[in-house]
Amino acid sequence: MAAALAADRVVHLFDARGSKVDRFDTRPADKAATNAHSVTALALSPDASRVAVAQSDNMVVVYHLGLAKTDKKVVYRKFPTTAPVASVLWPSDVADTFFYGQIDGRVRVAHVDLNKAGTLFDRKRFPVSVTAISCTAACVAAAAQTTEIALINREGNLVEAVSETISDPVHLAGCHGVSTCRWTPEGTELVAGTHRGSIERLVAFTRKARWGQTFEFTFFSPSKVRADRLSDGKSITLEAANENGEALKITEFVVYENRFLVAYTTDKQLILADVEQQKVSTITPTWAGSTRFVFDSQGVCLAHHKEDTVAVVVLGDSEIAGFDEGQTPCCLSSFAFEDPVSSHLEKYWSDTADAGQANLPLVSLKRNRLCNSFECFRTLLFFQDFEQQH
Repeated sequence: MAAALAADRVVHLFDARGSKVDRFDTRPADKAATNAHSVTALALSPDASRVAVAQSDNMVVVYHLGLAKTDKKVVYRKFPTTAPVASVLWPSDVADTFFYGQIDGRVRVAHVDLNKAGTLFDRKRFPVSVTAISCTAACVAAAAQTTEIALINREGNLVEAVSETISDPVHLAGCHGVSTCRWTPEGTELVAGTHRGSIERLVAFTRKARWGQTFEFTFFSPSKVRADRLSDGKSITLEAANENGEALKITEFVVYENRFLVAYTTDKQLILADVEQQKVSTITPTWAGSTRFVFDSQGVCLAHHKEDTVAVVVLGDSEIAGFDEGQTPCCLSSFAFEDPVSSHLEKYWSDTADAGQANLPLVSLKRNRLCNSFECFRTLLFFQDFEQQH
């Protein structure tokens, strides 16, 4: 979900593809002055159920949007300000807290559920209006018109002050100036609003690649790639990092059945993804050499290596569920039960040579840390021809 402001004090709502889905009028702080305010900035909550709108009448209003188009748009909270607000930011990792920058240089924080607001940062060293703010898990960045950027932690302490100059600007032809801009939560696209009323989307990527006519891969960095399926526009974003959080370079992609992806990294890490179910597994193989991947079963990937050894991965889980060694690799199917209490895997083997054996070996398994249960494999008799045995 995305939101945009117009000069007529109307908030327009768009979906992820840029299609307009709804609109509503903002309300002034003083009910008697219906046309006395203008809207200066806004920000959506992480779940897109609320929007914080900054108004020129020294008020930041939080509107409740609801999760359905038919839900009524109502005023949820009001936060009076001592100066007009130039920018608003709602971090993607906080559901009830947003930040806003005032033209007097203050950065304030508002707690929606508590209906309270306070000054996060007020340094006379930066008296110029805060024109843009951004946020990460560690700090808030407040930028002023003097090209100075203040990095502030969420306790309100100045971490660092930097001065940035524009070395290679991006020119938008025919836009007549940019009035506002905002990064998408994942930091891959910049959306800019122009004075002529248009909304421009700029994708920040290093390169693109295609897998035939089925997938397009957009590299935002060496370790972050978005895969877009060309047939229906479905996409999934993959990131590679080691256990210490250090980024790893994604070196190769392989597509299976126009749905499943396998990404290789520089640290021998494997990323398995299902575009339909939006599930990603990141594993580090304990074996060397080539691997053959099979995605014939719902929610499960079978990694064949060392001839007759199979590793089983439940898509969405970043641990190898188990191994099967010494068995014939004629696995017909396997599937995962998505049960919040227990997670079981069953696999069926059809081998006429072993059909008469009652005690077939079970595979080695790991305990599921999420639900504190065992992921169980059961070897079942699929078919037996008694006539051939006599």
